[in-house]
Amino acid sequence: MAASLLFQKLVVLLMQEKMMNPLETVDLVCPYCSETFSLTVDCSGGDQEYTEDCSVCCAPVSIRVVIGRALEVSVERESD
Repeated sequence: MAASLLFQKLVVLLMQEKMMNPLETVDLVCPYCSETFSLTVDCSGGDQEYTEDCSVCCAPVSIRVVIGRALEVSVERESD
């Protein structure tokens, strides 16, 4: 259970026939408060890593975006 609170990985599979939109919205689970929040990802920017505050508890979370055949978004606790 604790591992799921520290690291939550979401893979959004896109149908092969569908082109990836420049902006995709994904629902993620905050590794601090375990609440779901939505994030809009700019798929035209390639792979990305950045920090964003949880929209529910305002804790800083590390976001990692990998663009490939599918959009992969990982969320981790920000290093203390």
